[in-house]
Amino acid sequence: MTAQSNRPPKIPSIKHSSLINLLGALIPLLVTLLTLPFFLPLVGEFRYGALMLLWAVLGYMGVLDLGLGRAVSQQIAQVEEPARAADVLWSASWLSVAMGFLGGLLLVWLAPWLSSTVFNAPTDLRLELEAALAWVLLALPLATLSSVLMGALQGRHAFVSLNIAQVVGGVLALVFPLAFAMNGTLDLASLFIAMLVARGIQLLLLYRACRRVVSTAPPRLGLIEIPSLLRFGGWVSVSSVLNPILELTDRFMIGHRLDMAAVTAYTVPYSLATRLILVPGSLSSVLFPRFSSVSGTEAQALMLRARLVLTAIMTPLIVLGILCVPAFLSLWLGSDLGERMAPVAVILLVGIWMNALAFLPYSYLQAQGRPDLPAKLHLLEVLPYLAFLWWAIGAWGIQGAALAWTLRVSVDSLLLFSVAHRHGTPSAPTSWQSAFSLAAALLLIISAALTMLFFAHEPGVAYGLGLSILALLVLWLWKSTPHELQDFARLLRRKLRVSAS
Repeated sequence: MTAQSNRPPKIPSIKHSSLINLLGALIPLLVTLLTLPFFLPLVGEFRYGALMLLWAVLGYMGVLDLGLGRAVSQQIAQVEEPARAADVLWSASWLSVAMGFLGGLLLVWLAPWLSSTVFNAPTDLRLELEAALAWVLLALPLATLSSVLMGALQGRHAFVSLNIAQVVGGVLALVFPLAFAMNGTLDLASLFIAMLVARGIQLLLLYRACRRVVSTAPPRLGLIEIPSLLRFGGWVSVSSVLNPILELTDRFMIGHRLDMAAVTAYTVPYSLATRLILVPGSLSSVLFPRFSSVSGTEAQALMLRARLVLTAIMTPLIVLGILCVPAFLSLWLGSDLGERMAPVAVILLVGIWMNALAFLPYSYLQAQGRPDLPAKLHLLEVLPYLAFLWWAIGAWGIQGAALAWTLRVSVDSLLLFSVAHRHGTPSAPTSWQSAFSLAAALLLIISAALTMLFFAHEPGVAYGLGLSILALLVLWLWKSTPHELQDFARLLRRKLRVSAS
């Protein structure tokens, strides 16, 4: 194989790559929707909540990748020489494995304390939790190495290979534990091992794709690359340390202040609502290597245009999600659980819209070599958020946790856009039409949320208000849809006509 074959001859379009990412994320979501109604009754709310907290612990300890995944993606997007790309990839890989093992040893040592204090687990679950936590010695290196390999494929725009690996790993991580549970194996350690086997298969697929797309050179430790990776990854790792605290602490506080059943009642709607982050995540992962390889002015113009497109996509999804989620949860999991979870989902969906837009300035700032700016904002946010979260859970339970999360991501989004607009060479200021469109979209979302929170038990009122909101949504889309989406819709219609003929 020639050196030239290590780099794709043509970078795929943003629309094509984003659709591949979105499809790759939707498949595990569909499998989740199909399997959870079977899996949850088999393992019970307490055991399922404990299993979710195990993965939350891995999310916390994922900071040990030292920001290398993002650093690898940024550097490989700028590197033309295959030999240099190989040094970047394999240096980061060896370093991530070492840090993963160190973190695994720490968690094994802390297992009894985590089980009894942090998880607040019932006595009959504590031994299961401690046995499952012993397996993080293997799980953490898998997670940190996977992060680096994913970053390398992202930097080379190899989104097909990346998504194949993620889909296979994500689906098997749902199917394997279900198969264990259906055969009567319900202990947490066995279920956790089943998920680890799935992630191991994903890692092998990622490694094969990197050998094909990034470098055919054998893995080696290029010491010269490590300082530059750590410099970039240093501030990214600060965000990586803070992000799990900001994103996962709500479940730990709920488990500590309430119980494991409350963790499940919060985690299920949280997991369902945050699946919509797949859309901005799919777009931002495509934009990140492009932000890395163009000038600041071009990158900022691309970010602002992407915001219009993302707003036009996310607004109808969020409005429809808010109006439909109470009925969906009741049909999916039963009326008792559905009524308890629905207000949480509605509140979280408002935050999802704000958080979705924040993906763009976050990726832009990191790709342009300023990962310190998002990290400093997160440092400012963490203590006020944790204090409010603690108080809100005590005051309103799981709905208070949802409100705290939504307020935090809303403030974060506003701050990130403000900093991004001031960074580098400023582009043209946002037009009043764009500002009005954003304000109108937010008003539609808040109106839908208030309708479902206060009138969900009055079907006649909720139905009338919901229809009015949908009519206004159609008018907003007619006025606000950017030409990129209009062009894509016309292209899709033409392809459907050709297929039909």
